[in-house]
Amino acid sequence: MLLKFLFWGALVIDLAVLGLMFVLGLAAAGPSKTNPLAVVFAMLLVPGLILAGAVLLFTRTQSPGLRVLATLVVAAPLLFVIAGRLFGEAWVRFGPPSPWGSTPLTRALGQLERDPGQLATIRTLLAERADPNQMGEELPLTMAIRAVRHVGNAPVEMLLDAGADPNALDQFGRPVWFHALTTTTDGALLRLLLERGADARATTRDGHSAVWAAVAVQQWRLATMLVQRGAGRGGTSPMGLSLLATLEEYVRDKPKDDALAGLLAAVRAVR
Repeated sequence: MLLKFLFWGALVIDLAVLGLMFVLGLAAAGPSKTNPLAVVFAMLLVPGLILAGAVLLFTRTQSPGLRVLATLVVAAPLLFVIAGRLFGEAWVRFGPPSPWGSTPLTRALGQLERDPGQLATIRTLLAERADPNQMGEELPLTMAIRAVRHVGNAPVEMLLDAGADPNALDQFGRPVWFHALTTTTDGALLRLLLERGADARATTRDGHSAVWAAVAVQQWRLATMLVQRGAGRGGTSPMGLSLLATLEEYVRDKPKDDALAGLLAAVRAVR
C-alpha cells in the first residue's frame, strides 16, 4: 500500500511539473526561435514515454523488485531535488573553506539572497556556537545587513543575539553598522543597530561619521536620526566642503525637500 501511494503520488507531481515546463517551453519557443516540435519532443514526448513505461511496469508486474524500480524512476526528479538541497546544506556547514577564507556561517549568509531557507542553517550554526565576529569573505554582520533587502532583519537580529559587535571594523576600516545606510531606506534597521550597541559617534579612519555615508546616498532622514544621536559632522567632502556646506549645496538644488531641510536644521543646531 505504501509503495502504491509513493508511486502514484510521485507520478502526479511529475505530470504537474512536466505540464508546467511544457507550457513555459512553448511560451519561450517563439522569442528564442525554437521549433515547437523540439519542445514537444524534449519536454513532453521523451519524459512521457519514460513515465508511461514506468506505469506499465508497475501495473503489469507482481515483482516487488520491479515495482520498486518503477517507483524509483518516477520519483527520480523529486529525489534529485531533495538530494541537491541536502548536499547544499551539508556543503555550507561542513565543506572546506574557500580560497577567500569563508566560514560555514559566512557561506550560509552569502546564500541568503538566492535561498532564504539558509536562515535555518544560520540559526543552527549560531546555536552550535559559531563565532558571529569571525571574518570570512567579510564580517558576518556585513553580509547579514546586505541580505536585509531580501529576507528582512532576522539574520541581523540572530547575529546580534549571538554577540556580533556592530562596531567591529570591516576590511576598509569602517564600523560594520555603517553598511546599513546603503542597504535600505527603512529606519528600522538603523534603529535596531543603534539600540543594540552601534556607536552613533563612531567615525571612519579619515574622520567621517556615518552621517556622511547617509548623505552620500541622500538618506536625509537616516542622517537626521544620526545627528540627533550625536554623530559628528567633521571631515570634508571630496570637493573639500564641510558637511554643513555640502548640505547647503544640496538645499540650493532641492529647496522644497522637507527631509533635507530638516537635516540641515539639525546640523546647524549642533554646537
